[in-house]
Amino acid sequence: MAFIQYGLIFLSFLFHFSLQAADFYSPRTAALGGASHASPAYNDAIYLNPAYLSFSKVYGIGGYFQFDPSGSHLFNISIADGTKGPIFHAGIGYTYGKNNQLIHLGVSKDFFEKLGLGIGGKIIWSNIAPSGKSIEAYFSIFHQVSSWLQISILVDNLFSHCAKWGLYREITLGTQLNLNSICFIFFDPLWVFNEPQEKKLGYQLGLEIPFLDSLFLRVGKFQNARMIEQRYRGEGYGIGVGWQAPKISLDYGISFSALSSRKVMTHYFGLNVYF
Repeated sequence: MAFIQYGLIFLSFLFHFSLQAADFYSPRTAALGGASHASPAYNDAIYLNPAYLSFSKVYGIGGYFQFDPSGSHLFNISIADGTKGPIFHAGIGYTYGKNNQLIHLGVSKDFFEKLGLGIGGKIIWSNIAPSGKSIEAYFSIFHQVSSWLQISILVDNLFSHCAKWGLYREITLGTQLNLNSICFIFFDPLWVFNEPQEKKLGYQLGLEIPFLDSLFLRVGKFQNARMIEQRYRGEGYGIGVGWQAPKISLDYGISFSALSSRKVMTHYFGLNVYF
């Protein structure tokens, strides 16, 4: 594990810490409307909040698939190490889609068992105009305020290198409320600095309800948030379920999104194994 850990750190330096967090959603994230930046599950921290990698406390491998009736699809595989011991924690993910391919990397460090700092990187190869390769950068901060409140800040697309693909500089404030473990509420407002369509403000809102310690029901809604594998912002909602065992989890989610008269329904499937 140590070899993988330091190998990931080396790759992160090699690729200039370039990551954009909204290029991939797991079934859980999609079902929550894109929310959960303050408490990403499994390997979602690689994409939503790398600072949280130091708080996952597991070594996880994930495989994911998403598709919609138009033929758009994504495959993703990732690995992350949040176990005790290493000075830093890290994760890496590879995504293959109809429109592009991506490599995501994330590195984090925790302080005082309640505060985390993360930085990450992304390389994107676009298959549609303007085709080509580009890199970006982002960082995040995580703070466990109390047993019922967690917050995070994600600053995305620092250099606006990928604005031609709709990846603008963006700040997302993540919040999670834990209501005595009966339910979890996520509210993630966002601000897009240089969005040309005057849609600078948006939000992602989600609710997760656990049943019998192993089943989860999730619903969510989003407004003016970027929709995965589609280069525009819009509104919609999500719904999904999850099952978690001691060493494995299965998740399914559906996202319903709309822009003007166009509506898209996307299905998400995921398998996670962790140690």
